[in-house]
Amino acid sequence: TTDGGTTWNDSDPADTVYSYVAMHFADNGYGWRLGNYGTLNGLTTISRTTDGGITWDSVAMDARALLSVWFTDRDTGWAVGRFHRIIKTTDGGFTWTSQNNPSRGSLHFLGVTFTDAQRGWIAGGSGTILRTVDGGATWFALDSRTDRVLYGVAFTDSLRGWVVGGNGVIVQTVDGGCDLPPD
Repeated sequence: TTDGGTTWNDSDPADTVYSYVAMHFADNGYGWRLGNYGTLNGLTTISRTTDGGITWDSVAMDARALLSVWFTDRDTGWAVGRFHRIIKTTDGGFTWTSQNNPSRGSLHFLGVTFTDAQRGWIAGGSGTILRTVDGGATWFALDSRTDRVLYGVAFTDSLRGWVVGGNGVIVQTVDGGCDLPPD
């Protein structure tokens, strides 16, 4: 849409992706979307647009299902997904590297957001909230005070944020998530 949602246009009707699960735009032109083939356990394609969504080009494939993506600028972004998957790109999505995280088990990461290239949060299964203050080089587990699945995370700045989850769970922070070493 280019008119605030009054009308909508299909930007890529011939695409063969089974389902799109996430997208994020760094600005009016550059955006990325995640598309999964078959099931959420399958191959994920990462597509990029440089013209506001008129055309899309596949820039990468990942063997594990990715479920959320976030970019802080045209080059730097993160994607998260099943089985603790956290990957980062610094070249607009053409190459991705895995990042370490403190979570173990079979839970999934369902949401990711960053307020700048250093500070970010991830939400996921079993009440998981992770935070980084160094661009994802290290991630710290936070106490969400719930064991519910957490689906989405949003921050307005480096201190104020919300995480939403199953059964109506909404958790809020006004200090960036606490339980961390100082920035």
